Amino acid sequence: MSNIHTFINLGKELEDITNEASSLWSWLPSYKVAEKHHGDYKYEVQPKVADVITEASMYFAKLKHRPNEPLNDEEKEWFERCPCGESHDD
Repeated sequence: MSNIHTFINLGKELEDITNEASSLWSWLPSYKVAEKHHGDYKYEVQPKVADVITEASMYFAKLKHRPNEPLNDEEKEWFERCPCGESHDD
Protein backbone atom coordinates (compact mmCIF):
# COMPACT_ATOMS: atom_id res chain seq x y z
CA MET A 1 0.00 0.00 0.00
CA SER A 2 1.34 3.39 -0.91
CA ASN A 3 1.89 6.16 1.60
CA ILE A 4 -1.01 8.17 0.18
CA HIS A 5 -3.43 5.28 0.79
CA THR A 6 -2.09 4.93 4.30
CA PHE A 7 -2.85 8.60 4.98
CA ILE A 8 -6.29 8.33 3.37
CA ASN A 9 -7.12 5.31 5.54
CA LEU A 10 -5.80 7.10 8.63
CA GLY A 11 -8.01 10.09 7.84
CA LYS A 12 -11.06 7.85 7.50
CA GLU A 13 -10.25 6.10 10.76
CA LEU A 14 -9.82 9.40 12.59
CA GLU A 15 -13.15 10.60 11.18
CA ASP A 16 -14.84 7.41 12.44
CA ILE A 17 -13.30 7.88 15.89
CA THR A 18 -14.46 11.50 16.02
CA ASN A 19 -18.00 10.53 14.96
CA GLU A 20 -18.19 7.80 17.60
CA ALA A 21 -16.87 10.20 20.25
CA SER A 22 -19.65 12.64 19.28
CA SER A 23 -22.24 9.90 19.70
CA LEU A 24 -20.83 8.92 23.08
CA TRP A 25 -20.60 12.53 24.21
CA SER A 26 -24.32 13.03 23.57
CA TRP A 27 -24.99 10.73 26.57
CA LEU A 28 -22.72 12.58 28.99
CA PRO A 29 -23.37 15.41 31.47
CA SER A 30 -20.97 17.85 29.79
CA TYR A 31 -23.06 17.58 26.62
CA LYS A 32 -26.11 18.79 28.54
CA VAL A 33 -24.07 21.70 29.96
CA ALA A 34 -22.82 22.62 26.48
CA GLU A 35 -26.33 22.35 25.08
CA LYS A 36 -27.67 24.62 27.84
CA HIS A 37 -25.08 27.34 27.20
CA HIS A 38 -24.41 26.96 23.46
CA GLY A 39 -27.63 25.53 22.04
CA ASP A 40 -27.28 24.50 18.40
CA TYR A 41 -23.56 25.37 18.53
CA LYS A 42 -22.76 22.76 21.21
CA TYR A 43 -20.65 20.66 18.83
CA GLU A 44 -18.32 23.62 18.36
CA VAL A 45 -17.22 23.15 21.99
CA GLN A 46 -17.12 19.34 21.97
CA PRO A 47 -14.25 18.02 24.11
CA LYS A 48 -11.30 16.12 22.67
CA VAL A 49 -11.84 12.38 22.16
CA ALA A 50 -9.62 11.56 25.16
CA ASP A 51 -11.70 13.86 27.39
CA VAL A 52 -14.94 12.26 26.18
CA ILE A 53 -13.57 8.81 27.03
CA THR A 54 -12.40 9.97 30.46
CA GLU A 55 -15.74 11.57 31.27
CA ALA A 56 -17.63 8.50 30.03
CA SER A 57 -15.52 6.19 32.20
CA MET A 58 -16.12 8.31 35.29
CA TYR A 59 -19.82 8.80 34.57
CA PHE A 60 -20.64 5.15 33.88
CA ALA A 61 -18.62 4.04 36.93
CA LYS A 62 -20.58 6.46 39.09
CA LEU A 63 -23.88 5.25 37.67
CA LYS A 64 -22.95 1.65 38.36
CA HIS A 65 -21.30 1.90 41.77
CA ARG A 66 -22.72 5.04 43.41
CA PRO A 67 -25.90 6.01 41.59
CA ASN A 68 -27.59 7.70 44.56
CA GLU A 69 -24.58 9.43 46.09
CA PRO A 70 -23.84 13.11 45.46
CA LEU A 71 -21.03 14.05 43.11
CA ASN A 72 -17.57 14.33 44.60
CA ASP A 73 -15.29 17.27 43.72
CA GLU A 74 -13.57 15.49 40.81
CA GLU A 75 -16.92 14.45 39.34
CA LYS A 76 -18.28 17.97 39.66
CA GLU A 77 -15.24 19.26 37.78
CA TRP A 78 -15.98 16.91 34.88
CA PHE A 79 -19.76 16.78 34.88
CA GLU A 80 -20.76 20.36 35.66
CA ARG A 81 -18.28 22.39 33.63
CA CYS A 82 -18.82 23.57 30.10
CA PRO A 83 -16.33 22.13 27.59
CA CYS A 84 -15.71 25.62 26.20
CA GLY A 85 -13.79 26.49 29.37
CA GLU A 86 -15.99 29.44 30.35
CA SER A 87 -17.71 29.50 33.74
CA HIS A 88 -21.13 30.79 32.52
CA ASP A 89 -21.93 31.96 36.04
CA ASP A 90 -25.39 33.46 36.13
